[in-house]
Amino acid sequence: MTNALPGIMLCFFLLMPGLSSGQLVTKTYSSSVMKAFVKGQTFAVLTEDENFNTWFRATLDKQWTVSPVQFITITQLDSQVISDKNFFIYTQAKDEKTGLFRLVTSDDLTKNKEYFFVCAQGGYKQAKLLFSAGTSGSKILGSFRYGPDRAALTAGIIENEIMIALLNQSLQTIIEQKIRTEIKDSLKWAMSDENVKLLRDKTLLINYAYTDGSILVEDEVLIAEKALFDYPYEYLVIAKDSVQILFDASSGEYAYLFFYFPTAKIKLEEDCGDIIIYDPFLKKVLYYEDNMNGPWLEKWKIKQLVSAIKRK
Repeated sequence: MTNALPGIMLCFFLLMPGLSSGQLVTKTYSSSVMKAFVKGQTFAVLTEDENFNTWFRATLDKQWTVSPVQFITITQLDSQVISDKNFFIYTQAKDEKTGLFRLVTSDDLTKNKEYFFVCAQGGYKQAKLLFSAGTSGSKILGSFRYGPDRAALTAGIIENEIMIALLNQSLQTIIEQKIRTEIKDSLKWAMSDENVKLLRDKTLLINYAYTDGSILVEDEVLIAEKALFDYPYEYLVIAKDSVQILFDASSGEYAYLFFYFPTAKIKLEEDCGDIIIYDPFLKKVLYYEDNMNGPWLEKWKIKQLVSAIKRK
């Protein structure tokens, strides 16, 4: 069933990550890095771009609850990065000349360059060594890729905010439930099992870009209208410009379905992503599932979601 909202295109979202077919967090509760994170201190590294820093501060203040965060400059990083008791949240991009990772610059942001959001352990002699570790390795607690050009097709920087919330929730769940094996499967089960029932009383927001051909994979839209016939709860298909408006206005009545594709060119073998349904009021993921066998939201995937909601 659908309800009309003024100024919002009706019809009939989905998600996730940066993870494409990989994992947002790869460290278990019993790993030395996770143990150090629980006892350590978290710093967020500011960039040279003040507009970005304003967004970065506001987003972490809203979305990051797993640990207290202290904001520092790149200059201050030099003295803090030495200790392996310290953890750092930062955004990094590849330098076009050297091919090495370094902190995101104003030029990167102006050019809509792809960048990575990373949470990593310290223990380096120099700040530049923190970035050179890339996005995986023994000291990387979690990371995801953000492509501004891809995100512009749907919800823009909001997608980055959702991914940060997901990273935070993943770390919190691993710590609280002491997850030691099968991280991704355990996280999917834990998040969905606890929260999916909340969808019964919410309107599911679906981005019109997923239905109108703005994003095509093998010449098919990501969500065909007929696939939603089996969803018995409230849903709305909304224009991308309405996403932020509804997020800001939400008092718990909405959830957002989001496909995570980090780049504009979707490669089936790499970027099938996952399905995430996010609550902008609670700032948490209510449903998290592999989007296997291609990125399309097909009827059987809708039935799988509905079954999970009714089960609880």
